[in-house]
Amino acid sequence: SDQGVTSLWRGTLGSVVASLFSTHTFNRAFAGLFTSILPCFDRETQFWPFFGVSMLSGSLAGALSLLVVYPLDFARTRLCADLSPRPEFSGPLNCITTTARRGGVRCLYQGIGASFAGIVAYRCAYAGCYDLAIRAFAPSSILSRFLTAQTVVTVAGMVAYPFDTVRRRLIMQAGVKEPVYKSTVHCAVTIHKTEGFRGFYKGYGITLLSGVVGAATLVGYDVVGAIAS
Repeated sequence: SDQGVTSLWRGTLGSVVASLFSTHTFNRAFAGLFTSILPCFDRETQFWPFFGVSMLSGSLAGALSLLVVYPLDFARTRLCADLSPRPEFSGPLNCITTTARRGGVRCLYQGIGASFAGIVAYRCAYAGCYDLAIRAFAPSSILSRFLTAQTVVTVAGMVAYPFDTVRRRLIMQAGVKEPVYKSTVHCAVTIHKTEGFRGFYKGYGITLLSGVVGAATLVGYDVVGAIAS
């Protein structure tokens, strides 16, 4: 009511561009590159070596993709969190150029260490738990597979969300003369001391709802793979 309905979509452009390039271009390209370099193992007969290589290639691909598009994610976060009637930045490009001019290019990568750690944590929990759950419970119907995938996505989100909280806090203090947090570790310790463990999960409910898409993706990948084979 204070800023209008359009304020709910602040930062959408940066989010769309970052998602497009990271997920559908760089991530897949880098994943294919690392998969071709790393040794191959059979998923059925050599599960743990297969799992390890899959986690390694996925994590490396995600890290390189993040390195390329992180300034766009930075801009999205800053624009979404700007609640003033007169926004500080007019758009993603203005946010990136203004921040870089104030504090240098390094400011655009505030919190990237937490993002790297979050990628590894999410990737391991997301893909690893799903494969283990499918092997352990062998759900046959699409509904049972979806429920299994939804559980896995929820667990993966819970594992990785604290890293995202730290990332957002560090991004919001980029360019500030007297930052509250000195480093990624200091940020995590401060959140735990001042807000408790629940402080890491502020806003997690919305993320949980969006996890339905991730669960559907896991099931769809398996269904298409089964049809193709």
